[in-house]
Amino acid sequence: MKAKEIFAQSNVLTLAKARQMVGKTILVTNAEYGGNTPKVRRIKVELITSWDDARNDESAPEECYANRQEYWQSYMTPRQIAAEKNTYILKDELGNRTATCLAVRNEDFQPELRSLYPAIF
Repeated sequence: MKAKEIFAQSNVLTLAKARQMVGKTILVTNAEYGGNTPKVRRIKVELITSWDDARNDESAPEECYANRQEYWQSYMTPRQIAAEKNTYILKDELGNRTATCLAVRNEDFQPELRSLYPAIF
């Protein structure tokens, strides 16, 4: 399936829809700038916050931190930490982030993110 076909479906992945599809596999794409080609990514829907994901991310820029979450705690304000705890992410099959939810209260992933669902594989 090509990105253009997914956009033709006009499905916007909301947080409410994602909650109903946990464990299912869907195809997603998002708009790119003029010179870039939109990518189609296959993701298994899991609701994980950016904060929780950072605990498993060992790529902290400083060696003295066990993970990115610990690094963030070293410099982020309580408000910034709360924002990360209220931000949901999607990861593709390789574990790469594909898109983020701007905040739980928005109930939406990035507006330009489009998905083909249900696309169960």
